[in-house]
Amino acid sequence: MQVMTNEKTIIMDFLEKPEHKVLLVTLTSAGTLLPSLTFPTSGKTKSSYFARVKPEPITAENIRKALIFGDISPRPVDDLAVLVEEVFVPIFCNPANHKGWPAVVVEDVKKHVIELKNTVYKVRGQIHGQTLLPMPDGVSRVHEARQRIVESNGEDVDLQLKSAIEGAVIKWVTQITQVLRETPADALKSSENPLPFTEIDFWRSRVANLECIYDQLIDPRVKKMASILEITDSAYFPSFRDIFRNVVSSLKEAKEINKYLKPLEKYLAKLEACDFKEVIKYLAPLLHIVCLIWANCK
Repeated sequence: MQVMTNEKTIIMDFLEKPEHKVLLVTLTSAGTLLPSLTFPTSGKTKSSYFARVKPEPITAENIRKALIFGDISPRPVDDLAVLVEEVFVPIFCNPANHKGWPAVVVEDVKKHVIELKNTVYKVRGQIHGQTLLPMPDGVSRVHEARQRIVESNGEDVDLQLKSAIEGAVIKWVTQITQVLRETPADALKSSENPLPFTEIDFWRSRVANLECIYDQLIDPRVKKMASILEITDSAYFPSFRDIFRNVVSSLKEAKEINKYLKPLEKYLAKLEACDFKEVIKYLAPLLHIVCLIWANCK
């Protein structure tokens, strides 16, 4: 492959100047390799990194010992989420790895690794425009725990699991409340030159996000969690019940608005694509649709 002068300069700078810590090589959409000394803010393709181990120039003699290398996924947060959930959590929460540890240290380590998993999980959802609700520690035991509570008439309660469920509900209420408070005005303010499609896109994404939240709240595990809170007369059950009702109500509203706004898309697209002199012929049908929306959409 013939390397262009600028690209060759970047590679030579990395090899010769110890202040450059990392060289990133990305495969572009055109099929060429693009070297860079900084990480891109966003990437859609796989990349490879070369990291300097010691602050010294890279030569043919020391290259094997002076460099470490590997691949970078175009979705590093997704990879991090899998790494945390399938590697870190099983290792740090495995009782076999806690031999000789004080009980306080064990609980503290488990608490922090679970918090890390939940944080990465939420960030992963935000990147994809979704509000993901992290499950509490011990969620796999909710079926058995609920069964014992029912059979013992509320006397045999797994207090640790109940506390974890209540903590999760508090965080869920905070997350969902932020979503429910979002308005089209927020989307319009965040854009320097908002167009009508800004609001249409807001309601489309709101429907998708609220559906995602609703699907999580009707998960069988979550239903059993709610049942545990109700049976044990938890002070957090009313909050869970109210937030669920608010999600259902907001989802119904968003679906209706999104449905009535769809007829506008055809004429708005034509309006944005045409010349200024041709605008007038689209105004009458456009305003007629707006009137119909005003008259029929609750």
